Amino acid sequence: MKARKCIIKAGSLDNYLLNTKPADIDSKFGLYLRELIQKKKANPEFAVPYIKGTAKLPRSRKTSVWEYKQIPSIYMPAHAKISEDHSKYFFKTPQEMSRHEIAHLEQMLRDIDEPDEFIPDEEMWATEEFQDLKR
Repeated sequence: MKARKCIIKAGSLDNYLLNTKPADIDSKFGLYLRELIQKKKANPEFAVPYIKGTAKLPRSRKTSVWEYKQIPSIYMPAHAKISEDHSKYFFKTPQEMSRHEIAHLEQMLRDIDEPDEFIPDEEMWATEEFQDLKR
């Protein structure tokens, strides 16, 4: 949990690995990634070798069903589903977002639910005739 917070604070995994002392990384894989990043930074033509565990499975019926089940659900108010373009909500899933991004998303959803100013229903839905009679 501490490393995750430090990565978020550094801005990215690359920045965390480059700016942290090797003794504090405390992971052979982390040190290996740090070494690769340093080599790539020193020589942009350096070809990064295959990193074990990063391969994708070939697409088949079984893997596509599994991939579909792994899509996390995102809560959205009912009226936002109907009336708005959803693409602005799907840059990242909540599992990929930092706590600051999640707070920003929640604020956006609250703004949709709660308008800035309160307008009574009788003023919002009243016709001009009704307003004249009321006066």
